[in-house]
Amino acid sequence: MLTLLSECCLTESTEVSVELSSDVVKAGDTVTIKCDVTVDAMLSADVTWVKDDSPLDFSNERISSEKGGSDKDPEDDSYDRILTITKAEGRDSGIYSCVSNTGEDEAEGFVILTVEDVPETPVIQEVECAASEAYVHWVSKGENSSPVTSLQNSENKQTFI
Repeated sequence: MLTLLSECCLTESTEVSVELSSDVVKAGDTVTIKCDVTVDAMLSADVTWVKDDSPLDFSNERISSEKGGSDKDPEDDSYDRILTITKAEGRDSGIYSCVSNTGEDEAEGFVILTVEDVPETPVIQEVECAASEAYVHWVSKGENSSPVTSLQNSENKQTFI
């Protein structure tokens, strides 16, 4: 007769907390997002960064992630991460999430970043000219938290409101 013995272990739930250096920044600023991850000692974790529900693209040299804690201490098994965005742009605005997956559970923390930048160049759809007036109809491609308030003529630098 065979007897099957199994071992069961209870583990602590993984916890993630995320801190943002400032939730509203100006274009050109450096942004730091810190992710503190607490994982049960019997588990290991994969920690990833996500922006607006898509994995973060680290091919952009302005965006980098490094391990938090002490990289010099070989005993440090911290899963903390620090995300740095240099020379922030309007398109960096969004929801940033730090996701920790142990295979047993998953935890996530998020912050909302707003980068105030000049608006994207609008798409001009129609121009109507009259004797002393002109009407320009455009569609905004993105305001970057700064709405379009005027239009400047590139030839003679006149500003129109």
